[in-house]
Amino acid sequence: MMFKLKDVDREILRILIKDGRCSFSELSRKLRKKGFDYTDRGVAERVRRLEEAGIILGYQSVVDLQKIGFPVLRVILIKFKTSRKLPATIKLFEQYLREAPFCIYSFRVRVGNYDWINVKVFPDHATADAESVLFRAYFSDIIQEYDVYDVVMIKKIGVETTLPYTKKEFGEFMKKWAKTVKYPGEIPYLESSI
Repeated sequence: MMFKLKDVDREILRILIKDGRCSFSELSRKLRKKGFDYTDRGVAERVRRLEEAGIILGYQSVVDLQKIGFPVLRVILIKFKTSRKLPATIKLFEQYLREAPFCIYSFRVRVGNYDWINVKVFPDHATADAESVLFRAYFSDIIQEYDVYDVVMIKKIGVETTLPYTKKEFGEFMKKWAKTVKYPGEIPYLESSI
């Protein structure tokens, strides 16, 4: 069932998207400036309803990834090849992306030339390239095209949801997945990135 947003709800969401730590009294004050007369208690009730409806899923800090050592922002466009293995391998593919500490966004494309778009962050190009080589090897039976773009963010929209990870955590994740997908032999490039 779709939740019917009122104008006041939209304004509350706009304020909280900009500042998730905004107190109810501050929200009330900002709402009054926009013509909505709500007490702190009234604002708290509206926020509670938005949370219960699943519109507000949580509160996060927006982190400047470059300042904490993750300057490589990589966008990957993937086109799948038709294969009997595709449905089963897609589940493994999705699990990898959900668990990957460096994957901040992952999108299934409904219309267009690609089937999937991933956005990943890395501390350096060597680590990014190591993950790219292994990712393509792990899922080579379903990947037809794999286009990589290292990009520079011009304007932040939304929230980065990944947590900073260490090179050790990266190595452990990649080794775990090498076993999961039964990657044969040595893991190339991995040792140099740890």
